[in-house]
Amino acid sequence: PYAIISAILWHAGVFGSFWFWTVGYARQYVTETPLSVGWQWLVMTVLPILKDNAGIWILAGAGLVLLWRKPARRSLAALLTGLLVFSVFAVSVGLYFTPHYFVLMLPAVALLAAAGVDAIRKAIGSAWAFLLLAAALVWPVAQAGPYFFEWDSLEACRAIYGYNPFPEAREIADYLLANSKPNARV
Repeated sequence: PYAIISAILWHAGVFGSFWFWTVGYARQYVTETPLSVGWQWLVMTVLPILKDNAGIWILAGAGLVLLWRKPARRSLAALLTGLLVFSVFAVSVGLYFTPHYFVLMLPAVALLAAAGVDAIRKAIGSAWAFLLLAAALVWPVAQAGPYFFEWDSLEACRAIYGYNPFPEAREIADYLLANSKPNARV
């Protein structure tokens, strides 16, 4: 597939741009951050993610362990372990660990958590499995309670992005609209 796409893009006259964005830029991106800095960013980013979603991670860990313990489920365990490993690789590229990168791990973690709930259901019953799942899903909402129930959009924006000028962007846009001609370009 890569050779076919490369040939099509070469024929279209855009192979140079394609090569820059998929190889040249990627090479620069993955070599920019030293391992020591990447490790610091990982710890700084992953600890709040684990804390705020502890129940889901525990269920996923239980699912991973319990799948491997059942010989009949080993092929599923291998598939989900592979998905998890490659998701970790995808998150780790360039050693830039920002919270939104971890979205790439959601499919693997969700499937492993489902396997954990299923194993718990079989071991101790549906009611307990349901209660554990409910607790695991309610915990993140409770952790983010102020975002949902207390703060206005400005407070939430400041909590998430610090003093980046996102809230001021609207004021700047209004000023530019009021003080520039309709056909002006920024």
